[in-house]
Amino acid sequence: METENRTYWLTGGWVIIRIGPGTVDLISSFAEEGFAAKVKDEGPEKVKVTFTSNTHKSEFKAEFDDGEFEFEIEEEPIGDDDDD
Repeated sequence: METENRTYWLTGGWVIIRIGPGTVDLISSFAEEGFAAKVKDEGPEKVKVTFTSNTHKSEFKAEFDDGEFEFEIEEEPIGDDDDD
């Protein structure tokens, strides 16, 4: 497998990763306005970045599982806006 850069857009920001033979590395991440970015893993085994605001959480995960590249994006609201 050749090295490849990929960009993923989430509600809270974007992530750029480099995928190589059995490795994944974080190149860059950027939080959208109102979001804070937290990098938990930068590679080479896995990458995990979370973007959080007062009302939303975006999470990106990427890793190799049994030799296959996999990524997951989770988007979820935070809090309860139904206060009348």
